[in-house]
Amino acid sequence: FHTRYLMWMTKCQKLLPEWMKSCTIQNPPKDWQRLKDQYPENKLPSTGCIVINFLLKHVEFKSLTIYGFDFMKSGTWYHNLKDPKWHPGETEEKIIKGLIGNCKNVEIIIE
Repeated sequence: FHTRYLMWMTKCQKLLPEWMKSCTIQNPPKDWQRLKDQYPENKLPSTGCIVINFLLKHVEFKSLTIYGFDFMKSGTWYHNLKDPKWHPGETEEKIIKGLIGNCKNVEIIIE
């Protein structure tokens, strides 16, 4: 496995193997906590929501197109659950659309 960088999205690094630490960019734990604080009790942000949050806050890009992220309405690539109880799609939609706000260089394509 050869890669230049890996993204580690959660604040917990217990599962991060030692060999990965030298090439890992970690999502700032404060960002993760601020995101989590917007969720109902016992709910967590999905990896997709964390990544979008990270990109919007920390990467300067000319344009960003988010494709296939429909806030859990059609399930995911790894299961068919729609709006799973641990990742509330309505909450994620509100948060992400709020983050995007009036950014003219960000587009969400939902099919």
